[in-house]
Amino acid sequence: MLWHYIAPGKLYQNGFVESFNGRFHDECFNEHLFRNLCHVRSVIDAWWADHNAIRP
Repeated sequence: MLWHYIAPGKLYQNGFVESFNGRFHDECFNEHLFRNLCHVRSVIDAWWADHNAIRP
């Protein structure tokens, strides 16, 4: 079995993480203007629930 090594600080070497980060940025951060940290947390919690439960 061939193991792939992802160097520390080089997350772009992991395609799955990069795909998730891009989708998260496009669907969550680009859609909202945040008022404060509590608002950020509530929006992310709602996105996370939708992403994991409603459209798996």
